[in-house]
Amino acid sequence: MADVLQSEICIAEDWQTASFGDACMAAVGSGELADFKELADALLHGSTIRPNPDNFEIYQNYLDIYEELYRRNKDLMHALS
Repeated sequence: MADVLQSEICIAEDWQTASFGDACMAAVGSGELADFKELADALLHGSTIRPNPDNFEIYQNYLDIYEELYRRNKDLMHALS
């Protein structure tokens, strides 16, 4: 994901990410925390994954193909759901 987005990804130290994430978003939504920046500053960060620029170019080469696959199949995928 870091390579595709060309952005660092911070891995949370807490392993209970789903329920913990819900609680964090509730803290922002209720006004307990001002915004997601304040939330990010409050979290304990484990490791950081940094993007590899060489991989970004590889993924970019496939982006046009993926977008065309999506365009052709989106109606069929919605029909399945």
